[in-house]
Amino acid sequence: MEAPLAPGSPPGARAGRPAIAIGRIERWYRRATGSRDGQGGAVTVIQRFGSSLALNLHFHVVALDGVYVTGGDGRPSFRQATPHQADVEALVAEIWRAAERWLRRQGHPADDEVEPDDEDASALLQQASLDGLEAVGARAGQRVRRTQRLGGREMALPPRCASCEGYNLHAGVSVQASDRGALERLLRYTLRPPLAKGRLSEAPDGTVVLELKRAWSDGTWQVSFSRADFVGKLAALVPPPRSNQTVYHGVLAGNAGMREAVIPPAPERTEEEQATRKARKLTREPTRDTPGWADLLLRVFGEDVLVCRHCRGPLTLRAVVVHPPATTRILDGLARARPPPLFTGP
Repeated sequence: MEAPLAPGSPPGARAGRPAIAIGRIERWYRRATGSRDGQGGAVTVIQRFGSSLALNLHFHVVALDGVYVTGGDGRPSFRQATPHQADVEALVAEIWRAAERWLRRQGHPADDEVEPDDEDASALLQQASLDGLEAVGARAGQRVRRTQRLGGREMALPPRCASCEGYNLHAGVSVQASDRGALERLLRYTLRPPLAKGRLSEAPDGTVVLELKRAWSDGTWQVSFSRADFVGKLAALVPPPRSNQTVYHGVLAGNAGMREAVIPPAPERTEEEQATRKARKLTREPTRDTPGWADLLLRVFGEDVLVCRHCRGPLTLRAVVVHPPATTRILDGLARARPPPLFTGP
């Protein structure tokens, strides 16, 4: 789900208010399932960037496709509903009206023009990023340079997606409860970073070139920044201090009364099983419910911690030491040890 800022809106005005949209979505599920007292659940990741590094505040929401209802025996049961295209179109219009009402109450009507404080560098960087302008350097105030291909085309919205007055609602992705791999891919997408280093390069004139993952409808497939403006674009994406960027709603919230009844309980383990599980988490051997730390480091950072960086031979976990002063003595011993020979092979 996306709710991008309109030009001239105050930077951050719509950030941090996913409850406005989530409340309307949960209300729709209650109506669709006929469950007046049903409770939904969702996890929202507040994203601050678009594909071109421009400041583009929007919400990635992973929501339960239904609501939980408490029966006469006190146990919750799940009622599912599937939105169709007409439902999404009506829902995005409802979210638009609710969000604009909230903005007006905060003193920001639709035609509000906000002049950033000249002494607030963060606000100036954010406003330039919103407007697609360079903020610093010799080209400050000019449009960000684009590289376009001929043959730009009109992009049609995918199924179960709709727009209304600058608000976009994308409800076309669903995952079966038993498909844990697809769920992981979806969650990794919602948490993705602003850019992939593989699409970043430096031009001969020193400018930073970012290749877009997908070409825009006007044919744009690259954007270029000066070195200073590239840093400025990244600075504009930094969230406010002490501001949660992942928000839990409904039955998935930490203090929800129904949370313990709908979240699978952690399996009971003996002390020996807990020690074995802790040791396995440090290796590539996965446990039943989570990959090993070595596997996670390889997948996220491309760093294989179980291969010696000197001789490229395999490393084996011998013991897990978690309490000082034993850890201190081991580290001191490693510091005094003679390093292995450097790897000189191909």
